[in-house]
Amino acid sequence: MALESTNSSVDAWEKPPSEMVKCNVGMAWVDAGPVNGSSWILRDDHGQPLQHSRQALTGSSSKMESDLKSLLWAVQAMGDLRYKKILFEASSIEVRQALLNPLRFPELSPLILKILELLHRFEKWTISHVSDLKNRVAKSIAESVVVGIRTQSYVASGGPRWLHQMLQEDASNTCLLVR
Repeated sequence: MALESTNSSVDAWEKPPSEMVKCNVGMAWVDAGPVNGSSWILRDDHGQPLQHSRQALTGSSSKMESDLKSLLWAVQAMGDLRYKKILFEASSIEVRQALLNPLRFPELSPLILKILELLHRFEKWTISHVSDLKNRVAKSIAESVVVGIRTQSYVASGGPRWLHQMLQEDASNTCLLVR
């Protein structure tokens, strides 16, 4: 339904409207690295994590391609999990550029078109470009792939235990907004 960039004065994760869930998509790119990280975390309108996942990506020739593959994977997962009303958030400016101007990236058009096709299967959706702080949990999960060399893909209920404090801060909107 919409692609937007948030300009909220609050630089912290925000809860979705009550009828929707929020899927934050994380990307971790290593220039010329063999493996890049991808993740998503799904939270309800109370900020509670419902599910999360991570995977290692290989074979991407650019950051934009890797980030678009991450978004495609998250969109496919939300469809497979049968969610109908989703607010997607990603902190990749490359994803925003590609979705707003697909004709500028003909080499990636099959990937972009697939994402748009799958999005239109949802009853209600938005994709927002947000700051890294608003996307810090998903970004941390994606970075764990490349920093911790955690290449095993999985889907799990709830959120990762090692990010429990961060998830609690996001849910209560009491996180420190200091960089």
